[in-house]
Amino acid sequence: MGYTKPETQRLYRLKNPARVAAYREREIARYAANPELMKERLRKNNERYRKIYATDPAYRAVVKARHKKRIAENAPEIVAEQYLRERVEALGGMCPKFVDPSRRGAPDRMVILPGHPVYFVEMKRYKIGTVRPWQERYHTDLRACGHKVWVLWSKEDVDGFFAEI
Repeated sequence: MGYTKPETQRLYRLKNPARVAAYREREIARYAANPELMKERLRKNNERYRKIYATDPAYRAVVKARHKKRIAENAPEIVAEQYLRERVEALGGMCPKFVDPSRRGAPDRMVILPGHPVYFVEMKRYKIGTVRPWQERYHTDLRACGHKVWVLWSKEDVDGFFAEI
């Protein structure tokens, strides 16, 4: 089975980054020179999408499911942070925001539970968040003082945190 011409051109472009960059530059210049072209292109894409989306319930269900999955996978850290706060308050503790105005990298929350030491918790966005070097240094300093520091990414991590303490 042979490739058709557009497929061959597309594959060649994908394998050649310089050619891809040149193509992008040409397209940017073309649309910058005539903004109406871009408006027309967006209008056509919008019409085509709306026509399919409005008339095909199966397509609409697929798009909605994809959107929900994407939101669930990339949930903002506030979701897990609220869950942590609710769990701590249900146990009769406090979970205040922790801010150190003199130094950057402080953990997001302090977990204060009756009969337990203070835990410091850094919340990160699921699958996306990373611990920055200045945060790592702050965590190291807290651990050197005898405190426990946790980095949590999801609700499952919050459940694991409570299972371990």
